[in-house]
Amino acid sequence: MESFIGLHVQIKTLSDDTLEGEIFSYDSNTGCVVLSTSLVHTTMKKTLNIIKTSHIKDIQYIGKGTTTNLRLPSVDVTKIRNKEDIAVRTAKEEQLRIGVNVSKEAQDIFNALSKTLPCRWDGDTIIVLDEIYIRNPYGNTNCQGNNTVMLERVRKVLDGEKKRMVK
Repeated sequence: MESFIGLHVQIKTLSDDTLEGEIFSYDSNTGCVVLSTSLVHTTMKKTLNIIKTSHIKDIQYIGKGTTTNLRLPSVDVTKIRNKEDIAVRTAKEEQLRIGVNVSKEAQDIFNALSKTLPCRWDGDTIIVLDEIYIRNPYGNTNCQGNNTVMLERVRKVLDGEKKRMVK
């Protein structure tokens, strides 16, 4: 297969997909061939398809490839690490939004409240706006806080969300 690198071929897979392009690479350890395919009607010029050789039904030689110097574009490692950092931070933030040892109803209430108000968990207590505490069973009488204006607002939102959840 290494001798096919750079050739223009048409590959038919076991699932009857047909791909056409230049053989970019072959890895005998994984049994994979990389096919460089030109794209039309897009801003990208080429795409790479990785195909297991065990999934190839047929390969047809079309001609010599048009590219004599096939190279992968450079990779900005800093950009990738930044994306990874953002993804990890986002995953940790999402994890904090999941209550531990709380009922489905409690989680649903938290999710509904957090759409309009900043919320966080403290054990099984929902803390809204860092001022209002909603304890199990998460009803109006279970809301506590010193800021009466915020307390009434949270109670009103909680009532609305509980009514919506019942429907």
